[in-house]
Amino acid sequence: MRERRDLPVSHQHRRLLRAETVALMLSNQLTMLDPPVHQYNPNEGFGFGGSVVIDIGRDGRPGSLGRFGWPGAASTTYAIDPAQHRVAIALLQHLPRSDVKADLPRISRDFYRLVDETMNQRSTSNAKTTP
Repeated sequence: MRERRDLPVSHQHRRLLRAETVALMLSNQLTMLDPPVHQYNPNEGFGFGGSVVIDIGRDGRPGSLGRFGWPGAASTTYAIDPAQHRVAIALLQHLPRSDVKADLPRISRDFYRLVDETMNQRSTSNAKTTP
């Protein structure tokens, strides 16, 4: 890998993980199960540190095969979609309560769908304006 000489040494790009390590992190590690999915979603397996989409058609959520991420506590969520070249992160601090009528909903389920819709609309409008 070529180093950039115009940046201070502290800001130069450095590889922290081997490509093989990242590939393992982003691939389903539950292949010994039948079906090879985790308990929260029938279309997702689990890599090292997050869920991995292994069936894009099961629950109707957008994204590509291999999308990686996890909806965490307090409405935090992240999604990495290598095929779409997208990373989406929401860092909220809210635990939705079903016993409170006017409480905010849990957004992690809809978050990536909203990001996907917005990015697709943006791509479509850019394509229309580009000669």
